[in-house]
Amino acid sequence: MENRVLKIKTMWPGENAQYIFDLLNKYGKGRHETGRERVQLEILKLANGDLEQFPELVKIAKSDFRDSLAYAEYPEETRTNPIEMRDMPKEDTKTIREMDRQPHRDWLED
Repeated sequence: MENRVLKIKTMWPGENAQYIFDLLNKYGKGRHETGRERVQLEILKLANGDLEQFPELVKIAKSDFRDSLAYAEYPEETRTNPIEMRDMPKEDTKTIREMDRQPHRDWLED
C-alpha cells in the first residue's frame, strides 16, 4: 500500500479514508502542482492529525508547494533567519539540517 494511504489510516484510524484522500487529491491537478505524492505527504505531516487544517494546507500547497515542503521537511531551518543561516559556520548549518532530516525520516517510516 502506498505511503499516503498508510499515513491516512495511521493518523485517522476511525475516519473515512476516502474522504481524506479526496481532500488531499485537490493538490496535484494544476500544471504547476508538481511532486504530487511528496507534497501530499507533507500536507499530511503538517496537518498533524487535525482534519480541519486540510483545506488551508491544500490551499497553501496549491499556491506555492515549496512552502509545504519547507515547513514539513525543514522546520528548524525554516525558523532560522536566512541571513544568519547564510553567515553561520558550515558545521552549524549541517547540524540544523540533520536536526530536520532525521525526524522527517522517522515520520515517513512510522
